[in-house]
Amino acid sequence: MNDWAIGLSTGSFYRTSLFECLPDIRSHGFELVELCTYPAHVNIHDPAEMTRAADTLRSLGVRAASVHAPFGPHIDITAPGKERERSLREIHAAAQAAAVVGAGTLVLHPGPDREPSSEHRDEGRIAAGAATISEVVKTCGELGIRVALENQLPHLLTGGTGKLRRVLESLPLDGIGICLDTGHAHLSGDLLRTLDDLAPRLAVVHVSDNHGKRDDHLPPGEGSIDWRDFLASLVGTTFRGPLILELAGDGDFALTLEAAVRGRTFLESHLRALEGNGSGSRTGQPEAGL
Repeated sequence: MNDWAIGLSTGSFYRTSLFECLPDIRSHGFELVELCTYPAHVNIHDPAEMTRAADTLRSLGVRAASVHAPFGPHIDITAPGKERERSLREIHAAAQAAAVVGAGTLVLHPGPDREPSSEHRDEGRIAAGAATISEVVKTCGELGIRVALENQLPHLLTGGTGKLRRVLESLPLDGIGICLDTGHAHLSGDLLRTLDDLAPRLAVVHVSDNHGKRDDHLPPGEGSIDWRDFLASLVGTTFRGPLILELAGDGDFALTLEAAVRGRTFLESHLRALEGNGSGSRTGQPEAGL
């Protein structure tokens, strides 16, 4: 169990100041986080604020495993001209912020978070995105940071394993890993296949559950993912963390923290059961009541 680091994304509290939520995250037993870069949460463009973030993490005994690069409808690394340049500036700022807080990984969406407007332009947009990612990898390499590309929702330009693999095939191996989002892969209908395909490059896992219809960002065990099978497959790889709980951030602050603790307990129990029956075994049973 000591190999499996379970952390929490501060994106679960993206509308709350990072400095307000960090003490509560720590008091609920989390020593590992992924930092969200939403402007209302923390200003990655302010060096003094990022230095304060690093000092706060250190004083609380919390480590930043990763930083999630900005995403949303205003970020598109596949777009031409000024939109791409603006997106690249935001991502480079996140990389610099990751270096300041000592995070070793920058999680990046390899395409836009909106539906493509024209199907016949997909291949060109994917190629443009790969070129942008290459620039990000170069910057991150100079900072000693690895880039982890996240599998996106299936309806998006780079959504699904096949499209993500096309992006990966055009990029160098060095400096690039994968962030496997369990909720996104479950909505694609191929969570275990996605894990099998991407396991050699796996750098971080975003853990959330859903009922197979929308990206609910529920704690594991509260949707329809078969966690016993998934975790058994994960234990059978060389990957040993971090597992980052990425829960819905629009609800009550205290209730979200309670959900995070439930999710961590659920994962720990299932991992203990699997380890007790040998790595990769699918016969382990979690503790009663879970």
